[in-house]
Amino acid sequence: MLRHNAFSYKFKNTIVHKLNAILKLLFLLAIIISNIFHHNFLVLIILFAPLLILYFIADFTIIDFFKDLKFVFYLFLFGALLWLIYRYASIIYLIEIFLKMLVFFTAFSLFFRTTNLQQFIFYFRKILPFKIIMICAVSIRFIPIFAAELSNIIELQKRRGVKFNLKNLVFGRTILAIIIPLIIRTLKIAEELTNYAYIKKFGAVKNRTYIYDSAKIKDYFNQKN
Repeated sequence: MLRHNAFSYKFKNTIVHKLNAILKLLFLLAIIISNIFHHNFLVLIILFAPLLILYFIADFTIIDFFKDLKFVFYLFLFGALLWLIYRYASIIYLIEIFLKMLVFFTAFSLFFRTTNLQQFIFYFRKILPFKIIMICAVSIRFIPIFAAELSNIIELQKRRGVKFNLKNLVFGRTILAIIIPLIIRTLKIAEELTNYAYIKKFGAVKNRTYIYDSAKIKDYFNQKN
């Protein structure tokens, strides 16, 4: 089985990891919203710069960065190749889309890389219903698992002789060799999660108990892992 750690939480004793989950999320949402409404290259680079700085302050390496964002670079190269063939749009527009995707997914990666599920549930349970929080938390937890499943499927299909090149991906059935097994595996994981929730009597008790005490005002400014 291949290991794929993109977007997965990794404990490190850094200031970014210790930041409160809500404050961190609000900051990153502000970056993402600004990213949506701005089209100037300079503004997009200014939005990207603090994210990249925080990423390295969180003690992640350039290898981790490219592991998390490599699909963005692949999409850009794919779009650039199509542009060279068909000249379907301005190259300036293509670069703008690339920068926007870079800002969005760097913010996405930064949050998931530095926020564990305990932090997420601990700080959001006073704001949102517990079931909604659990759905979000489980979604966060299984993002790296789905990335690993995708990586494994591609590797296994390669061993079976499936050719992963640009021509087959665009004009052939290679994409089906990825999507169909991924859908089947996703449904299987969803079934396993449903059975596990039934076994654990999820939602059976209205007044839940928690392993951590309730969050206090000072906790939002002095978070511990």
